Amino acid sequence: MAVLTSLTRFPSSSSSSNARRLFLSPSSSSSSIKQRFNLFFFKPSRSFASMSSFSSSSSPPLQEKITAPYGSWKSPITADIVSGSSKRLGGTAVDSRGRLVWLESRPNESGRGVLVVEGEKEPIDITPKEFAVRTLTQEYGGGAFRISSSDDDLLVFSNYKDQRLYKQHIDSPPKPITPDYGSPAVTYADGVFDARFHRYITVREDGRQDTSNPITTIVEVNLSAETLEGEEKDFYERSPINFVDRFSCPIILFQGLEDKVVTPDQSRKIYQALKEKGLPVALVEYEGEQHGFRKAENIKYTLEQQMVFFARVVGGFQVADDISPLKIDNFDTSSDA
Repeated sequence: MAVLTSLTRFPSSSSSSNARRLFLSPSSSSSSIKQRFNLFFFKPSRSFASMSSFSSSSSPPLQEKITAPYGSWKSPITADIVSGSSKRLGGTAVDSRGRLVWLESRPNESGRGVLVVEGEKEPIDITPKEFAVRTLTQEYGGGAFRISSSDDDLLVFSNYKDQRLYKQHIDSPPKPITPDYGSPAVTYADGVFDARFHRYITVREDGRQDTSNPITTIVEVNLSAETLEGEEKDFYERSPINFVDRFSCPIILFQGLEDKVVTPDQSRKIYQALKEKGLPVALVEYEGEQHGFRKAENIKYTLEQQMVFFARVVGGFQVADDISPLKIDNFDTSSDA
């Protein structure tokens, strides 16, 4: 295949043969190139000057270039336009009707955080103008709002000015649900709804004694009474280990030994307490696993042992698969073990 490497234009005074000269690969001819690539040839009588004047006649003349120091030239894109038009997303959620709800920070309103819901034609602001959605928990902030998945579309948000929690339905004004401490020294973030007990569980930072080293606790808010009820000590008091006397059914426990959320000692305590009570109980511990199992063999073993446990202790039937059952305390006899 012929390859066109360059096209040289000679002055109009040159001979016709020179004016049509092409630099080609040695094995090529001008006729074959013309056929393959549909090339055209300039006529010898047309000069570059005439071509330039012809092409420029159909376009306006270029303005004279001016060299200006950096930053001194004018631009239609001003700093006000750039800084005032860049809204920032701070989180998204979906309400019970499938509408998107999002938090946006508006520079043209001094960075005010506004919750917005998807409308039929255009977005609708949820947050009234006298409120701003933002939390100062952990200095950099955290989850500043949460919307319930129930039919009432209740949302809870942290207000920037006083850092109190407010509850609000999408089409109603906000109401405070945490105490007024007189200053934003107490903050809340990353809350979740507990629909069963109609409460809101959230992280609280209390800086009333020391703002540089606030005390972090988990608290609960009763959404019906709108009072702050539970603190960290309350969660310890409601721990299952304190209610072993109320347990009446067989239990199997699966524990990752590297779990930092539910540490192994918690599973061992409840296992030992149920064993001493005489309930059928079994404990399986996995090396290298954390909160939720990742290894395929451990996931498979967990599913198999759950099925065998229910079959033996609850259902009283034989599973179809050939699975070796683990020992169940207070259920298996010494000969079965």
